[in-house]
Amino acid sequence: MLVDVHAFAIGQLVMWRFSSEAPCESDIEKSKIAVPNPDITAYGNLAKQYLDEAGLWDKMMAEKRIILVGNAPQAVVAAKGSAAEIAFIPLSMAIKAGGNYTPLSGMTVDQVGGLTIRANEEVRKFWIFCRSERSFPIWTKWGFLSPDNTK
Repeated sequence: MLVDVHAFAIGQLVMWRFSSEAPCESDIEKSKIAVPNPDITAYGNLAKQYLDEAGLWDKMMAEKRIILVGNAPQAVVAAKGSAAEIAFIPLSMAIKAGGNYTPLSGMTVDQVGGLTIRANEEVRKFWIFCRSERSFPIWTKWGFLSPDNTK
C-alpha cells in the first residue's frame, strides 16, 4: 500500500527520429511509426489518443504503418534500426537517445509516486526532495515539467 501519493513531474510525448532533422506532424501520414503498446504503456496510450484525434490511428493500422512495440525503449530501437521512421516516445528518452524530436502539444502524463508505510527516514527525505522546488531544475533538464507549471 502506498501513502503520500503525489505527481512529482509531468512527462511529455514527442515524435522522435534518429536523424539530424526533427519530424514534422505532416511527416506522420507518410511514415512508418513505432508506438509503445497503448494497452500497457502510458506513452503508447497517449500516442494512440493523439493519432485517434488526428484521424490516423485506424487508417495507419489498416495500412500496417504502425509498429506496436512493448515499450518506449523498443520504439527507439525500431527507429534506430530503420524498422520505423518515427517513434512516439517520452521526451526524457528522446533527450538520452540523441536524434531530433518534436513535442506534441497537450500530450502529457503525470509521473506519480508514493511511499510504502515501511519507508525509512532517508527515503522519506528523498521523496520530499523529489517534489520540492529544488528538484525542478533536474526534472527540467531531463524533459519533465513540474506539476506547478503545466497548465
